[in-house]
Amino acid sequence: MEGILTSVVTFDDWRPGQTVEEGIRVSRVTTHVRTFYSILTWGPLVAPEFVRASSEIIRGEGVDLIHSFEWTTGIPAMTLKTIHNLPLVCTFHTIEAQRTASRDSPLSQSISFLEREVARAGNAVTATNEITAQMLSAEYGLHDNVHVIRFGVEGDLMKLLSIYRKLVECRNEDIDG
Repeated sequence: MEGILTSVVTFDDWRPGQTVEEGIRVSRVTTHVRTFYSILTWGPLVAPEFVRASSEIIRGEGVDLIHSFEWTTGIPAMTLKTIHNLPLVCTFHTIEAQRTASRDSPLSQSISFLEREVARAGNAVTATNEITAQMLSAEYGLHDNVHVIRFGVEGDLMKLLSIYRKLVECRNEDIDG
């Protein structure tokens, strides 16, 4: 989007490093471990790489906020929020209760716990559809803080930018006052 400097940090085992694509800086991180028992072993191994790459960008560009698009990147985003005193927006496409039939399994319970912690750490939480927004409210108690943002819908993009502006203004007021 014109006038907004955007950087993306993502996981990519095949193309680690940094590029600029369509005016967006893309930093791809990887881990030294290539085989994982589960997503719960992958997350803690890649999180430090997300924090390292993101911190380099934050220090170099004067970043105004962090936006995480899933719980696995939400964990390092929570760390970045604390270290750099930045507002955090967390987006959920789905939550664990929507993705699994075995909600009582230890893996599912762990993922639900981590999703809830990420959502609660967000200064704003967005869902890409009404069902996920309702599930975030029902499952994680986020009644007042969930906004439906359908990416690709122009009015919703303006709504997201409004959320960004409000969070940045509040942060700046806290710093100035």
